[in-house]
Amino acid sequence: MEELEYLDESQRAMKAARLANLLDGVLKDHARGASIEAPTAQSEAAKKLRVGRSSVQRATNVLKKGTPELVEAVDGGLIPVSTASSSLVLPENEQVKITTADNPRQAARQAVRQLGMNRRDSIDPIRLFEKLTSIFEKTPAVEMQDMVRLFLDQRATSYE
Repeated sequence: MEELEYLDESQRAMKAARLANLLDGVLKDHARGASIEAPTAQSEAAKKLRVGRSSVQRATNVLKKGTPELVEAVDGGLIPVSTASSSLVLPENEQVKITTADNPRQAARQAVRQLGMNRRDSIDPIRLFEKLTSIFEKTPAVEMQDMVRLFLDQRATSYE
């Protein structure tokens, strides 16, 4: 646990997300699986690593839906997990571009801000719609469907 002293909250959230291996909606007493390790719920993992459950949920989304470069940037402490989670609506090439910037944290925040998603209460739906429409016009149909799914998943998770 001494190692945790050197990790920021986002890095601990990523570790907790990896530790949490209990499927959503499954009670611990009824969990069955091939793993020889005891199932761990997100709330347990969050408590063990001294982070909030919502941070673990965001980290789980980043692990599942983010590019390897984005995951590595959060693991390395370059981008907060909350910002990375909001960045998941961006196309993969934009996620990679953020991580290779001189200041990935600032680049990620700027990209999220441009989408009008930096705060729930400050989302301008018209501006967001216009921005997404301009992105979609330049994006092949399959990638567009993936981006819409990611966006909807992100919004649904952030309100849980």
